[in-house]
Formats: sequence, structure tokens, C-alpha cells
Amino acid sequence: MQLNHKWEDCPEHVEILLKPEETMNANYELQWLVPMLSDKPEETGSASDNATGEILKDNGGIWLGQVYTERSLPFSSCFSLVKNILTVLREGKYTPHSSLNYMHVVEMYNLLFNAYKNNHYYKGHRDMSKVTLLLWLGEHNFTGGDILFNDFNYKIDFAPNKAILFPSHYNHEVTKIQTSSNEYVRYCVTAFIV
Repeated sequence: MQLNHKWEDCPEHVEILLKPEETMNANYELQWLVPMLSDKPEETGSASDNATGEILKDNGGIWLGQVYTERSLPFSSCFSLVKNILTVLREGKYTPHSSLNYMHVVEMYNLLFNAYKNNHYYKGHRDMSKVTLLLWLGEHNFTGGDILFNDFNYKIDFAPNKAILFPSHYNHEVTKIQTSSNEYVRYCVTAFIV
């Protein structure tokens, strides 16, 4: 696991590069989770436009807490991988006034598994947490699906076996997916860290 803390000439964030063997079990688990996904964005706590009430995303998703009991969640490969990433991030050194210094005291987080098909997206929004961790899994057989930090006009290209940590108050979006497949192609486990 390789961490790269970035803040100069870009929005502050950490990019975590993982080896394929570190994500292998989580990728297997995702295949098991895909049939359980809800295609109703409002069921996974979608952000909405304050003025119109429009739901800002179109994708499938499920909270891992809906699949696992509190006692069985530690057996989830996705949960274990996120827990390992957070353990490493707690040891990180951040800039003195960084929002990411909150990582040193993190204890609670919720996990959401999102999957995207052709033309799926998530428009600009801010998360209702302190810090957000995106764990990108699967393969990269599509275009789009990148994260765009709108306030900074800064984009991070989607790449499997990569995680991105950033302050949740950054306005961010997932660019529209383009693929010839009718199946889910972009997979993300999101940890909302409170």
C-alpha cells in the first residue's frame, strides 16, 4: 500500500495505491453483492439539489450494514480492506491545518457499495461526513467515472486498486460512465467517516 499526500496546486487529498493481491478478495465480494444492489438512488442516501429536490445521482448501491450484521461485518473483505487502509491513514503525516488530521482519531464510519452502468453519474455534491474515502475496485473497461472536484476544477482519473481520501466538504462529482456493456462496470466502496 503506497500513500501519496497531495496539497500543492490541487485540493488536499491522499491517493492510496493498492496491489491487485490486496484487493482480490474485495473484488470477489463485489460480485456477490451486485445482485443485491438497489437501482433506487434515494435508498442509499443520495444527495439532492437544495432548490429543486432533484436526486443528483443515477447508480446502483447498497449499504454494507444492510447485508451484514454488526457481528458478521468484520468478515467482509471490503470492510477489512477499508479498515486496513484507515489504519495506515491514521499514521499519516498531514499539513498542520489539514482537515485530514481528523484521521488520527477516526473510530466510526459507514460503508456504501456503489456500482455504475452506462450513462450513470453522480452530479456535484458535498458529503454529510467529515472525511470521505473512495475505494475503487474492478477493472477499467469504460470511459468517465472519474472524480471531479468542482471548486478546484481538478480531476482524478478512475483507476482500479486505488483509494482517494479527501475532506467531505469538497464539492465533488463522478463523471458520466460510457461503455458498450449493459452491466455494472465501475465499482466503488465509499467510507463516510464521521
